Amino acid sequence: MLLLLLLLLLLLLLLLLLLRLLLLLLLLLLLLLLLLLLLLLLLLLLLHHHHHHHHHHHFYHVYYYYFYYYCHYYYYFYYYYYFYYYYYYYYYYYYYYYYYYYYYFFYYYYYYYYFYYYYYYYYYYYYYYFYYYYYYYYYYYFYYYYYYYYYNYFYYYYYTPPPPPPPPFTVTKNVFTQWLLLQLIAHTGGHACFTNSPCLMSIYTRDFSPFFILHLLDVRLALNALSIFLRGVLELVTEKAEIKIK
Repeated sequence: MLLLLLLLLLLLLLLLLLLRLLLLLLLLLLLLLLLLLLLLLLLLLLLHHHHHHHHHHHFYHVYYYYFYYYCHYYYYFYYYYYFYYYYYYYYYYYYYYYYYYYYYFFYYYYYYYYFYYYYYYYYYYYYYYFYYYYYYYYYYYFYYYYYYYYYNYFYYYYYTPPPPPPPPFTVTKNVFTQWLLLQLIAHTGGHACFTNSPCLMSIYTRDFSPFFILHLLDVRLALNALSIFLRGVLELVTEKAEIKIK
């Protein structure tokens, strides 16, 4: 279906390019016709001037006036119309294709993305039923985050967000619980902090964005979580070794 749409767009582009060439040829023909008319007028004025020597000064002024007026008027009108026409023509042409191509690109992309997102939204909704509220609040979390981020962006240096949630190390002393809490904060963007402002710019999430998958690639966070996990494994191993020794 997408290939068919691209072929149709290409065909339409070729047709409009052909139309553009035809319009250019028509303009050239009109230009030649106007030049011929101008030459004819000049010839008539010269003949008229030749047959009336006694009105040399008068017809010189008339000829000069008409020639000057017509030439400049035609010149300005022609260039004004020419540039304006081509300005609008090319502007409309490129704007049309830009708008048309992007409009249909975004339209079908949004249409496809909408149904893709819609399908996956309901897929997650029905399949991950217990994660429905998580995704539901995630959606509103993004909405409010951008809403507040947009309004706080202009007075970012004057606006002090509330403090971030307490680190997992002060909540529990269990290493695995700390690791899980750290992962929860990192992967959900700090859902423990649902206040009237996005207190997401913490040491865990930093400047949270819709590209939250990039935070999974945060080396510092991954190393921190890995160190906690390894510490937990080491503690378990040492505890089991101590139990066996006892």
